[in-house]
Amino acid sequence: MMIGIVLLALVILFAVFGSSWFKGTHSTREDRESPLEILDRRYAEGEIGEAEYVRKKEDITRQDR
Repeated sequence: MMIGIVLLALVILFAVFGSSWFKGTHSTREDRESPLEILDRRYAEGEIGEAEYVRKKEDITRQDR
């Protein structure tokens, strides 16, 4: 009986945490892009123009102070 409960708990833990771990979709705080990195990437990919980039960059750097 105890073995069945332990196995059930392991299956539940795998369903919740393990599937994303094995897919490589887990991320830590260090893995995430900063707001400025996201902005730089969006500008480099042409998603936003220069005027919007400059305005948003000023907003971001003003908030960091």
